[in-house]
Amino acid sequence: MKAITAERKNSYIEYFKQKDLILDIQTSTRFWRTSLILSADIITEDSGIARCTHFQAEKEADEYDILIELSSLIRKAGNIYTFNGKSFDLPHLRKKYAAYRLQNPLEDPVLTDLLQVLRKYDPFLDIPSHRLADYYALTGHASFPDSEAWAAYEILPLLSLKNLPEGNFEVREIRADDAKETVCFVLDCNLPCRICARTEYYDIEGDPERTEVTVKLDHGNLRMYHKDHNNYVYLPIEGYAVHKTLASFVASSRKIPADRENCYTYIPFSAKFTDNPEKVKKYLISVIQFIAYT
Repeated sequence: MKAITAERKNSYIEYFKQKDLILDIQTSTRFWRTSLILSADIITEDSGIARCTHFQAEKEADEYDILIELSSLIRKAGNIYTFNGKSFDLPHLRKKYAAYRLQNPLEDPVLTDLLQVLRKYDPFLDIPSHRLADYYALTGHASFPDSEAWAAYEILPLLSLKNLPEGNFEVREIRADDAKETVCFVLDCNLPCRICARTEYYDIEGDPERTEVTVKLDHGNLRMYHKDHNNYVYLPIEGYAVHKTLASFVASSRKIPADRENCYTYIPFSAKFTDNPEKVKKYLISVIQFIAYT
């Protein structure tokens, strides 16, 4: 077995901390019983340095040695990042450790699959597929690196896409366009890449500099969506949803169970609304989450 180490300054200390680890393995086939682990990359963090150790098998027996080396590093980890690891790398390794009658080191660390996390923001991202290369292209780097582990490291800043649906932004400006019957909310938000999403009533465009949420008014009202639609009923005649506690005296023929698409109530767009920053942010979070988690 051959081991090669490469280092670089850890530019993403906010996301990649001490005891964090990035794991990627390459195998001869996808079926663990007949495949061999050809190589493995482990990136660790040490005092501001991101260090990648590349283990390369030179003969069949090296697979066992790679598993031993990986085990030693994994046991020191608090959080393990992978890309599509929960579907391939981690199950493959667990079965290999069991086959060699070795203790599984993957039981204790927190396991974060970057693919699973980033797929949640699919409505915002203009990517052809969910391959690592497509997410990597969002970072603005010119060429894909030789190591997929380094590519996974480079997409760590995309985790800050959560800032928008979690409400980590400030409202800079509110502009109403009476002719188009729309309202534009200009936000300051720390986004890692360009985003874009459009629906019938909403248009969101953003980049690391600014984000704009343009909303179509419905007869002078804003639609505010509610996540807990199981606690609401929709009133088809009125055209909005109400909480079940308020609908107990409404005839059954005039209400239906609310779903994700119709679970909204109306907020009048007025100075009373725009002069209340807390209410404005709560409304924007409801809109962004409605789009983000489509």
